[in-house]
Formats: sequence, C-alpha cells, structure tokens
Amino acid sequence: MILQSVSAAEAFFHYLHQQGKDARALGGVKLCALGKTTADFLRQHFLSPELTPQNISSAGVVGALASHGTPADMRILVPCSDQSSRIVQALKESGASVDDLPLYSKRPVPVSPKETANLLEFSPHLIVFTNAAAVHGFVEAVGAESLDTLKGKAAFASLGPTTTLAAKEYGLPIHVEPAQHHLSPLIEEICRWWKDRRVP
Repeated sequence: MILQSVSAAEAFFHYLHQQGKDARALGGVKLCALGKTTADFLRQHFLSPELTPQNISSAGVVGALASHGTPADMRILVPCSDQSSRIVQALKESGASVDDLPLYSKRPVPVSPKETANLLEFSPHLIVFTNAAAVHGFVEAVGAESLDTLKGKAAFASLGPTTTLAAKEYGLPIHVEPAQHHLSPLIEEICRWWKDRRVP
C-alpha cells in the first residue's frame, strides 16, 4: 500500500475504523510512505514502512518499487483524494495491478477579491507549494491577472518534481526545490536561498 501524504494516511485509518477494524488489518501488507512526515505518522501508529523513496515523483516511486520486485507482479492499494494522481497512472503504466481508493476530497478554498488584494499588498518574497493540488488551488483562487503580478514580484518554492511540473503548467518559475523531497530539506533550502539573496 502506498500512502502519499498524512492526509491519505489519516483518511485510510478513519476508513478502517468505520469498517470496525484497526492497524491489525494490515498484517502482511507492505507499506510505502511518501515523505518523512508520512513515514513518521505511520510510526506513531506503530507501523514501520518498508519503503520510503527519496524521490517522491511518480517516476521515482515506480523506480523504488521496481528495486523491490517486478511491478507487474505487484498488487498495490493507493488511498487517495478524489483528484487524479500521476503516481497511480505511472504505476498502472508500469504493469502493476493498482486499486486507487478515493477517501477524501481536495477542493480550493474560495478567496475573496479583498483577500487577493491583501496578498498583492503583502507582496511575498517567496510562495511555497508542497503539492500539486496546492498549485492548482492557488492559481484558481488568485486568478490570471493577480498571478501575472505575483510572477513579477515573488519567487516560488516547490517540495518536489510533481509539484514543480504542476507549477510549470502555469508558467511559474521554481527557484527553490530540495534534492530530497521532504519538508525539512525544503526548509533548509529556503533558508539557504534567503541567505544567498540577502548577501550584497
């Protein structure tokens, strides 16, 4: 089973509880956690993931799984949101038997014109995206005109390749992306970026 985020893990455990089950139902199931935060969440529930890929892009996940066996021989459950997942598609293309289980919804929060104006007035130095859904939601919320304004004023940071790809769909240049796609390396990379930026 591949858990792509803490949200996916929380939703799956809630689903188990609704079925009258708990973590014991996962006996014999190998776990793949994407990101240190997701892996830590599982450990808090006394579950140790067998696989935590360093590269959490779709290609990176497929490659990490392939190092543990032939994808065509694998049956993989992917608890996910109701939005399409590049990882699910990549797994299917690799020949794996994949069952994606939509358990929660990702919807952008409506943003008022006043909130958008406040964002532009705030004039952030850096806008940080931690997943592709955040990119799509942000673009939808602020609108094309405000997005063009922000492109000329702010830099953009991305947690990893999938998020970067989503940003590039809207012409957003990524200035910060960690080599390891976890929150701690992202924060460290942002600090380096800010320090370099402040050097005269």
